[in-house]
Amino acid sequence: MRAFLITAIATAACVTSLLAQEGTRQTSAKPLRPPIQLPPPPAAEQRPPIALPDAQSNRVRMPAAAPPVFQQPRTQGSVPTSIPSSVPQVSLGFADGEQEKLVSPYMDRASQLLDDDLEMASAPEFPITYQPWWLDDVASQMRSRYVPIRVTFEQIILSAITNSPRVKSLRIEPAIRKQSVAIEQAQFDWMSFAEMTWNDTSDPVGNTLTTGGSPRFRDHQWGLESGVRRRTQSGGELEISNEMGWQDNNSDFFVPAPQGTSRLNVSFTQPLLRSRGRFYNNSRIILAEIDTGVADSEALVKLQEHLVEVSDAYWELFRARATLVQKRKLLTKATRIMERLQGRRGVDVLQRQILRARAAVTSRRSEIARAAASIRNAEARLRLLVNDPALTRGTPLEVIPADVPMNDNLVYSTPETVTVGLLTRPDIAKAIREIRTNSVRLGVSKNEMLPKLDLILSGYLSGLEGQGDIWEAKRNWFQEGEPGYSIGFRFEYPLGNRAARAMVEQKQFRLRKSLYEFKNTVETSITEIELAVREARTSYTEMLSRFQSMQSAEAEADYLSGRWQQLPGDDRTTAELLEDLLDAQERVATEEASFETARKNYMLALIEIKRSTGTLMANDDGQPLFNQPTNLHDPMNGGQSVNSFGSVAPMQPSPGVPTSPQPLQPYEAPANETDSGMQLFPLPNEPRGTNPSPFPPAPSPPR
Repeated sequence: MRAFLITAIATAACVTSLLAQEGTRQTSAKPLRPPIQLPPPPAAEQRPPIALPDAQSNRVRMPAAAPPVFQQPRTQGSVPTSIPSSVPQVSLGFADGEQEKLVSPYMDRASQLLDDDLEMASAPEFPITYQPWWLDDVASQMRSRYVPIRVTFEQIILSAITNSPRVKSLRIEPAIRKQSVAIEQAQFDWMSFAEMTWNDTSDPVGNTLTTGGSPRFRDHQWGLESGVRRRTQSGGELEISNEMGWQDNNSDFFVPAPQGTSRLNVSFTQPLLRSRGRFYNNSRIILAEIDTGVADSEALVKLQEHLVEVSDAYWELFRARATLVQKRKLLTKATRIMERLQGRRGVDVLQRQILRARAAVTSRRSEIARAAASIRNAEARLRLLVNDPALTRGTPLEVIPADVPMNDNLVYSTPETVTVGLLTRPDIAKAIREIRTNSVRLGVSKNEMLPKLDLILSGYLSGLEGQGDIWEAKRNWFQEGEPGYSIGFRFEYPLGNRAARAMVEQKQFRLRKSLYEFKNTVETSITEIELAVREARTSYTEMLSRFQSMQSAEAEADYLSGRWQQLPGDDRTTAELLEDLLDAQERVATEEASFETARKNYMLALIEIKRSTGTLMANDDGQPLFNQPTNLHDPMNGGQSVNSFGSVAPMQPSPGVPTSPQPLQPYEAPANETDSGMQLFPLPNEPRGTNPSPFPPAPSPPR
C-alpha cells in the first residue's frame, strides 16, 4: 500500500508540474528572454529639451508618428508651437521595444546637434504663384497612337506595394521565417507512439529444464506497446506507456499457459543542473522569434530602397517629359528664325545666316529624338518597378504624371529628425536583435558549463492472467500485488570541461562584436540622417540658383531677340547677333532642364529623409502602408475604376487627355498566388475576376 501511494504521488506531481508549465506558457505576458543588461545612459535625467522654432519660421518638425512618403511637410504658418517632451516610437511593427533604451545616449547627443542654415535664412524664396510654363504641356498627351493614363505619385507608391513581385517576395520572407517559431514550439507537443511485435521461436534445447523434456523449445509471443511522451519547458521528459502481451510455449514449467500480460509505465526525468529551466529550453524559440524580427528589419530596408527607386522613376518621367517640351519649344524658336530668314532671302539676309539657322534646327531636332527615347525608357522602368496590371496589359500606354515637384522651402530640424531615426530605423532594430541573439546564446552556453545531474522517477503497475486474457490482466493491476517504482540520479561531468568553457568565450566575443556593430550602425545612421537633411537644404539652394539663372538666361534671350529683329540683316553685326541669339536660346533650354533636374533632386532629397529615418513606409498614424487601398484607374475599363477593396469609383480624366471606352477582359490573378499567412506584412486581398489595381482620383500631390 505504501508503494502504491508513493507511485501515485510521484505521478500526480509529474502531471501537475506539466500542466502548470503549460498554463504558464499560455497566460504569462512576460517575455521568455531576459532583458539585455547595459549600463544606464550618462546624465539621462539632465537631457536638454529640444528648442522650439519660431512660429513664423518654416522649419519642419519630424512628427511623433512619421508622415507617409506622400504627405506634405509643414511649411511656413503651419508649424505648431509645442511638441511632446519625448518623441514616441513609430509603431511600424519593425522597431524593437528596447530600442529607445539602448539609443538614449545617442539621443542626448542628437538633441545637441545644430542646423547650419544661415545661408538658407537669407536666401530669397520662389514667387508664391510661380508655375513653369511647361506644366500644361507635360500633363497633355504627346503620342496620339497611345492610350493616356494619368497617375499620381501616391497611386504609384501604393500600387508598387501591392503589385510589385519584388515587394511581394520581400513581404513573404518574414512569414517564411515565422514558421520557424512554430517548428521550435512543436518540440513541446505531445508525441504518441506505438510498437507491435510477433515472435515465433523454435530453438533446440540443451537443458531439460528449459522445456521439461521436449527436444525443441517452441515459443509464440505477441506484444504491443503504446503511449505518449513529451518534453516540458523545464527540461523534463514525461512518458506514459501501456504494454500488452500474449505468450504460449511448449515448456512444462510455463504456467498458466497461454498467458495474457499488461503493464502501465510512468517515467519522468528532470535535469537539476545542466539543461534545466525555461530559459534554456525555450532558447530555440526565442532565437527563432528574434530571427523573424531580423527578417522584418531586412525586408523593411529593402522595401524602402525599392520605393526610393519607384520615386526616382516617377520624377524622372516628369523630368523627361518636361525636357521634351522644352526641346520642342527650342526647336520651334529655331524654325521660326529660319523661316523668317528664308522669307527675306535676297533682301537683307546673308546666306551664312540661313545656313546657321538650318544647322540649329537640325541639331535641335536630333535632341528631341533623344528626349523622346528618355520618356519611353522612364515609362519602361516605372512599369517594371510597379508591375501594375493596368500598366502591363500590352496595350500601348502613355503614362502621364499627375503631380508636379514642389517649390516650397521645407527645412527639417536635424536634432528632431535624428531622434526619430534612432527610434525607427530598421537597421538599428536589426543590430539590437543581433545583440539579443548573442546574449541568449551566451546564456545557453553558460548553462551548458554546469554538470549534468538528472532526477529519474518511474513507476509501474503489472498484471498477468491465464488463458491469454489481457483485459483481465489489466483488472489485476489493483486486485493483486502492488505498484513498483524506482528513484535515481544520473551524473555526468567532463574533466576539465574545455569544450563548454571555449564555447562561453566564443559567445562572449560574438556578443562584444555585436555591441561594436550596434555602435557602428547607430553612428552610420546619425551620419546618414545628417547628410539627408543637409542634402535637402543644398538641393533647395541649388534649385533656387537654377531658377534665378534660368530667369537671367530668359532675359538675355529676350533682349537679344528684340535687338536681332530691329537691326538690318545684311551686315556682319547682325550675323554675330544671330549667333548670340541662338546660343542664348540654347542656354535657356539648358537652364530650364537644369532647373527641372534640380526640382527632381529636391523631391528625392525629401524622400531620402524619410528613408534615412526609417519612416518611408509609415502613414499619418505611424502604421505600415500595406493596408492602404490601391487605386489606379484603368483607361481601358470603361471610365470606371475598381480599387483593391472592390468598390467602384468614377475615373477623373486629365484635362485634355481623352479616355478610351474600349473594354478589356478583367484581370485574373494566378490561382497559385496566395497572400495568406502574413502578420507584419499583410498583403491586401485581391478579388478574383476584377482588376486589383485600377486608378480612381488621388488626393493631394506627394510631398
